[in-house]
Amino acid sequence: MKVFYSYSHKDEEFREGLEKHLSVLKEKGHIEDWHDRKIPPGRDFRREIDRNLEDADIVALLISSDFLSSTECKKEMRDALNLRKRKGVTVVPIVVRPCDWQSSDIGRLQALPKDGRPVSEWSDRDAAFLNVVKGITVIAKEIAKLEIRSDFRIKISEVEFVSEDKEDIQLQDIFIFPHLVRRDNDSEILIRNFSNIWDSTKHCLLRGDDRSGKTIVCRKMFLERIESNEPTLLLSGDEIRKYGHRDIIQRKFREEFDGNYDAWKKKDGKMVIIDDFHIEPGSEFLDFAKNFFDYVFVTVSDDQYAAYYRSQSFLSDFHILDLRPLKHAQQEELIRKWKGLGCNGDSQEAITDSTVDRLENTINAIVFRNKIVPRFPFYVLSILQTYEAFMPHDLQLTAYGHCYRVLIVAQLMRAGIAGEDLDSAINCLSSFAFDLYQNRKDFYGHQEFSNFLENYRREFIIKNDIMNRLTSSHKPIIRVDNGAYSFRYPFAYYYLLGYYFAKNMNKCKGCIESLTEKSYIRDNTYILIFTIHHSHDDDLIDDILLHTMGALDNTDVAKLDRAETKSLEAALREVPERILTEISVKEAREETKNLRDHFDEYDGIEQEDDRSTDEVEINDIYRALKNMEILGQILTNKYGSLSKGKLKEIVTTVNDAGLRLVRLITSEESLLEFEDFIVKKMEDIGADPDNMDYGKLEKLRKELRALILILVYVLVRKTSASLGGSELSEIVREVTNERGTAAYKLIDLFFSLNSAQEVGQELAKRIVEFLQNCSKDRNEVVRRIISLEVQGYCNTHHVDYRIKQRLFGELKLQYRPNVIEPE
Repeated sequence: MKVFYSYSHKDEEFREGLEKHLSVLKEKGHIEDWHDRKIPPGRDFRREIDRNLEDADIVALLISSDFLSSTECKKEMRDALNLRKRKGVTVVPIVVRPCDWQSSDIGRLQALPKDGRPVSEWSDRDAAFLNVVKGITVIAKEIAKLEIRSDFRIKISEVEFVSEDKEDIQLQDIFIFPHLVRRDNDSEILIRNFSNIWDSTKHCLLRGDDRSGKTIVCRKMFLERIESNEPTLLLSGDEIRKYGHRDIIQRKFREEFDGNYDAWKKKDGKMVIIDDFHIEPGSEFLDFAKNFFDYVFVTVSDDQYAAYYRSQSFLSDFHILDLRPLKHAQQEELIRKWKGLGCNGDSQEAITDSTVDRLENTINAIVFRNKIVPRFPFYVLSILQTYEAFMPHDLQLTAYGHCYRVLIVAQLMRAGIAGEDLDSAINCLSSFAFDLYQNRKDFYGHQEFSNFLENYRREFIIKNDIMNRLTSSHKPIIRVDNGAYSFRYPFAYYYLLGYYFAKNMNKCKGCIESLTEKSYIRDNTYILIFTIHHSHDDDLIDDILLHTMGALDNTDVAKLDRAETKSLEAALREVPERILTEISVKEAREETKNLRDHFDEYDGIEQEDDRSTDEVEINDIYRALKNMEILGQILTNKYGSLSKGKLKEIVTTVNDAGLRLVRLITSEESLLEFEDFIVKKMEDIGADPDNMDYGKLEKLRKELRALILILVYVLVRKTSASLGGSELSEIVREVTNERGTAAYKLIDLFFSLNSAQEVGQELAKRIVEFLQNCSKDRNEVVRRIISLEVQGYCNTHHVDYRIKQRLFGELKLQYRPNVIEPE
């Protein structure tokens, strides 16, 4: 902060005295001072004075009769007062000798020392200067003080979500650090906090999809830097376009802060954050920003980056960051924050792991491996808000279907479509979805889209304004990219196509039959799920049930009694008996989420087209797996509107489908076929049948059977996960009791663990009894499967230590807590 001394040379001793007393502030770096004695020889005297006066933050006028009678001093005083008016520069009269200063132009200003008493009249001149120094210190602190305006803080801290648990949700309540990745040549670097962004660069561009959270990242980064007292300005591309770069900086500073602009402008480490950057006139502004600010951070949409920015030379020194969908661990963190709204400080601990699991299952079913809805915070929070708190009880649509509808309507409203125009827009979009489906297209060219509109307008009325909003390049429903028209997100396409099928069930009967027959194809699975969301026709459910029961109908339903599992007993030595971990539950859950991220990237059970339809048995396997998913959606969404008899039929069909798959891979015939396959492969790579290493072959056989055992475990888990939520416990138990096989009991046990709020004494008793029956029947394979599931559950859930001791005792495993637990 710069202090300019304006004084008469006849008062130089006072200037020197004050300068000595201000030396401590100078040494600490709080101020620097300037006076005309610092002008180097040969310089333009007047120009140097004017330049340093213009650059001052505080002008100290050393007032005396000689000062007031000096032409030069009076000019400097007038210039200082103009700066005070124009730039807010602080002008401080310091009365050094008695004079009639109150009658001058500075007479209304508060003077130093105290009460304007001249320094020369103090009995102790050091005391007078100390009083002046204290006054200047207060002024310097006030100028240096920079506070974000309360109205601006409120504005950028607001979020668009509401909760029954807390009325006023702020950004900090629900913010989690996003999934940010920096591209570095051919590698990717995960960014874990805002500081990591600037490790090796001063200029960054963040690209992300619509609703990916770019604006929230900008706001949170801004707030964090302000809390750390780092000079930062938050702009938008629209503001730059509106105001240009000449006056926007000072304009935005006044809007965002209370403080001295000129003092702020001189600070080191300044950053500008530009949200939703536009190439025009943004490129010109970036050149200016890189000179004015030390750090520049801009965000652009994926579409705009691909279309305009990828090859721009003015971005050559920018590091590119990608804003990607959340990882599963980040999603859990967001869920816990949402559920903790309105709770006290210990709210995170009070939220049970099972509660989080239930909400995760809901979100995962709607997001579905990022293939239907992107796992961005906006969508996760929208689903939580809609499904948890504001689900209408009289809604015709299923619960999940309502979530999708809310997302669609929100997108339409963002595009400026509301009221009675919503139905018109949805009708047109659903017809567009059907037209694409019918013509087996992912997108239409400009002429194809024009043809669609022309045909649509022959039957329906659609305002030009609505079509303009739907196809605007900045709006979210229809993406228009280089003349190609398509749906921006898969969930919009599947939802609207399902809406069309449900509304035109008779007209589309042939299409729906084809979808049902080939439900093993990925797109068909999704379309059927969304059609069921909209439909109230139980005939469609019956068709899916028939096709599911028909899949692998030549394969028996597995019982998993000892007669069936005996062939896998030799594999038990290859499967770990103990998988208990000593890390915390939180760490174990995070490891599990990381594995789920990996599986989401590669889903090996989906077909994207018809290419394998000549393999009947393979198609039956796919059909069984995908129909289990479809039926699972029906159980989750329609349990309240279907009869108990129909629910029981669906539960039985799901279980039988899963257990037919189990039987398919565990039958002695299948095991021998697998082993013959291994022998053939060894021969293919040159192994001599007469000199075969049978020890190695036997080891491979055991490892194969161990893999089959793990696959049985996975299939039982998948089957149980397809049975819906705790609302169906009574139905699941009734079906289990009727069948009574070890396989059905195993699925029921897995279901109970997944749907229970916690493992209490009753569930623990059931687990122990099941284990004891397995020991009695010498069914060590099922016993090991139960053990793996129980151990995995205890690793990732907080379970009462007494129940753990009971379970581990029955499993013959030494109990060691993975966290510090109460006695």
